[in-house]
This record gives sequence, structure tokens and C-alpha cells, in this order.
Amino acid sequence: MKEFLSTEEVCTYLNVSKKYVYKLSFKKELPKYCPGGKILWFKRSEIDAFIEKGRIASHDEINAEAELEIIKKRRIR
Repeated sequence: MKEFLSTEEVCTYLNVSKKYVYKLSFKKELPKYCPGGKILWFKRSEIDAFIEKGRIASHDEINAEAELEIIKKRRIR
């Protein structure tokens, strides 16, 4: 498996447009490498981290966290 991906490969990997990849990289939300000054490269592990950063918790996870907070606040009183 390749460690670095081209812009086109990132588009395929994320199933998004080239314009969107450029937008994410310009906003510094998606780390990039530009060794020659023109062609962008992206590290697969950093793309995976970007995906994982967008995780949305399930209702069960949110409810469990809320219950823990309630228990913590009761102990403080």
C-alpha cells in the first residue's frame, strides 16, 4: 500500500471532488506535502486521521457520557 497519495488518489479515496480536496488543503484541514512547489502529496495515515476526526458519536455513547457527567456532579455536591 502506498504511503503517499496524489490529489487524484485522495479524491478517489475520499469519494470527493478535486475542488473539495484543494479547499480542505488550502484551509489547512487536510495536511499536505509539496516538495517540488507544484504537485501536492497527501500521507495516507493523515487522510485516515482526518476521516476519524469527523466521527459522530451514537445516541448510546452520548447518553452514557451524559449519565457519567450526572454521576460526577452528584459526587461533587
